[in-house]
Amino acid sequence: MMEAVVLHEIAHVVGLGHVNEPMELMHASNGGQVDHGPGDLEGLARLGSLPCR
Repeated sequence: MMEAVVLHEIAHVVGLGHVNEPMELMHASNGGQVDHGPGDLEGLARLGSLPCR
């Protein structure tokens, strides 16, 4: 569970916010997810495609 919390918080650092889907790691209250879900990965991919500022 600690790994999930660390992954969640690191995702905040890189720009992801909370989502409404309970089965995603970026949901505000973790329901047992221990890895990024499809929506989390899509968000990370979008962030990675943006130009650097």
